[in-house]
Amino acid sequence: MEIIKGELRRLQSGLGADDGRQRPFLVQVRFIAEDSARVIANARAVLGCVVQRTGDWPAFGRWSELLPAEFMQRCAPEPEPDPSFDVQAWLQTWQAMTLEQKSAFNQEPWTLSDWLNYFDPTEDGMGDERSWWWWDAGSDEPGNGWVEVATAGWPFGSGSLSWLIKASGVKVFGLGLALAALNAKNAPLTIAAAASIGSAGLPVGQQIASLAIFVLIATLGLLAPLGVFLLGGERAKTTLGNWKDWAAQHNVAVMAVLFFVLGLKLLGDGIAILTR
Repeated sequence: MEIIKGELRRLQSGLGADDGRQRPFLVQVRFIAEDSARVIANARAVLGCVVQRTGDWPAFGRWSELLPAEFMQRCAPEPEPDPSFDVQAWLQTWQAMTLEQKSAFNQEPWTLSDWLNYFDPTEDGMGDERSWWWWDAGSDEPGNGWVEVATAGWPFGSGSLSWLIKASGVKVFGLGLALAALNAKNAPLTIAAAASIGSAGLPVGQQIASLAIFVLIATLGLLAPLGVFLLGGERAKTTLGNWKDWAAQHNVAVMAVLFFVLGLKLLGDGIAILTR
């Protein structure tokens, strides 16, 4: 329950002193909108309304009175009840879909009932299985915003978060998910790069040039998807969706190989220093 209280406090008041002492695994979602501040305010209002009621979950019919009308209008219409619906058959169909089909399916608007189910703390909902919690949000510049969430790890169930942001007024959701710079896996890379450049004995001009090259390479992971989104037209959604699914499925293997190579490099550097 403490994690919900902390989330509600951050939604209502922003980060506090206690949050600075925590070391959560943070994921940052970036978006483009005409009014990013309004998107963030809408998302805070919607999620705050839901989180505030996890202790006394309302009946579904009451949510139309509680949630902002703008968010309600963007959700897909509720389907007619179908007594013949087979959950197991639907799951088998989903598992048989290609990455392109799954990506296209996830682009569709969510129904309100599906979205609320993710937060529902009753035995009929998935509230006890949540994998992300609101941490912070802001705007880098007009039109560019970001939302940061604490997660149970990577990958995590991001569909409900994506729909919250989209339904809060985002017209372009092109950068997808990007790990925040303070995440544990990025810190050693940044520290190692800074140490290598600083200890190389280069003139100041060359140090600045080396740092600029490092920053350029480090941002390719964001610039490449952005370029595909801006230049790829309608095919960009499918392409980016495929990339995201591939990264989520192979994240552990990629990180294991990356840190293995970095470990060998650092070990070799250490041996070279000791043998001089």
